[in-house]
Amino acid sequence: SSISQKIHKCPKDTAKKIGGTSFVSHAGGPAAAVYLLSKNISKTEYQASTVLVFWVINILKGGFYAGLGLLSRETLVLDLMLLPFALCGVWLGLQAHRKIPEKAFFVLMYVALAVSAVRLIWLSLA
Repeated sequence: SSISQKIHKCPKDTAKKIGGTSFVSHAGGPAAAVYLLSKNISKTEYQASTVLVFWVINILKGGFYAGLGLLSRETLVLDLMLLPFALCGVWLGLQAHRKIPEKAFFVLMYVALAVSAVRLIWLSLA
């Protein structure tokens, strides 16, 4: 089955958890990783899915941030100033995607997920 069919089967409660943790603590990545790693998809499907999921979440968060008065001219100017670094990150990510073998990529994702889990637990106990 296609990736879109797999992603559309995401239970609503899982989607809410990913979006909620992303909004509250900018920690939606681990929840998304747990869900996507369980889908047994390719490296490209995994990365494309995370890009799409967080693109949508960030668009929605932008509306909430605006409603809360957290967006200002100063923050938008800062966003524009940081844009070249974001584009550089995209380019570096594409280079890494092309060079890292699929098996090594998923090992790295599981290690990153474990480190994130330990960090989140540590921060919650501090």
